[in-house]
Amino acid sequence: YAGGITGYNLGELVDNVSEAASLATISNSGGSCVMGGITGYNGASGRLENCTTGRWSVNNRMTGGAEKFPTGGIIGCNQSVNDLKGLINRAAVSGDWMTGGIIGLQQTELRGGFTIEGCENYGTVTGRIRTAGGIISDWRYQSGRVRECINYGKISIENGDSDVGDPSKNARNAAAGIIGTGWWGGEVSITVERCGNEGNIFHSTNSGTNLGKAAGIFGAYNSNSSPLTLTITDCYNAGIIQNEGKDSSAGIFAGNENSGTIHAKIIRCVNYGNGTNSGNTFAGIAYNTAKNTAWKVDQCLNVGVCYS
Repeated sequence: YAGGITGYNLGELVDNVSEAASLATISNSGGSCVMGGITGYNGASGRLENCTTGRWSVNNRMTGGAEKFPTGGIIGCNQSVNDLKGLINRAAVSGDWMTGGIIGLQQTELRGGFTIEGCENYGTVTGRIRTAGGIISDWRYQSGRVRECINYGKISIENGDSDVGDPSKNARNAAAGIIGTGWWGGEVSITVERCGNEGNIFHSTNSGTNLGKAAGIFGAYNSNSSPLTLTITDCYNAGIIQNEGKDSSAGIFAGNENSGTIHAKIIRCVNYGNGTNSGNTFAGIAYNTAKNTAWKVDQCLNVGVCYS
C-alpha cells in the first residue's frame, strides 16, 4: 500500500489540505500496489473528510497485477463503513486496472448503505486497462449513493486491453465522469444525485474486438449475476465523449456491461456534450437493451450533437 499521507488507514484523516500549487509524486513502476493520493487503503473503520491533494502525480504502473490493485487520487481502495465528504483531488492519476479521481475501488462490505458527497476531481485520470472514473472507478459490494460530486478532469482509458500485452482479448471496460463501472454477485442499489461532469471522456483502444463504453455520468454495470437498481437524478454532462471501442456510449449512462438486468430511473438529467462513437450507438441520455423493459427516463434533455 502507498499513499501521500498513509498507506493503510484505520483511523481519522480530517482536514489534510494541500496547497493547490504544491508538488509531490507518489509512484510505483514495478510491483503490485494499492495506491492513493491521501491513503492507499481505507479500512472498515477509516474516516476521511475535507482532504485535498495538490498538483501532484499519482502513478501506479505494474508489470503484472490484477483487479485487486486499484489507484485513486484520494483513496486507492475504500472499504470503510463511514461516509466520505469534502474530498478534492487535483493530482494527475494514472493506473492499471481501476483508476479513479477520488476512489479507485469502492467495496464497502459491512454496511447496507454508503454515501460519498461534496467531492470534486480536477485531475486528469488515465486508466491503462479496465476502467476509469472521475469520482469512483469501480463500485462493488454494498449499495450506496453519490451526491453533489463533480468532475472537471479528462477521464480516459488509454488502450482498453483486458490483459496487459494481449490486445486480442475481448475486453469489457468503461470510462465515465462520475462512476466508471460496477459489479457484484448480489442485488445492489446505486443512486447518483445532483452530480455533474465537465471533463472530456475518452476511450481509446488498440484492439479490434474491444467492447468499451463511455459516458458522462456512469459508464457501465455488469448485472449478469443479479439485478441493479439504478437511480440517476438531477445530473448533467457538459464534456465531450469520444469512444473508439465497439460498444455503446451516452451522455448520462451507457448501459449494461453484460446481459443481465438493470432497473433504471433517469430523471431530470441533461446532456450538453457532443459525442462520437466510431460507427456504434451513441445516446444523448442513456443506452438500453431490449431485456431491460422497466426503464424510466423522465424530464431529461439532450442538446449535444451525437455522431455514430
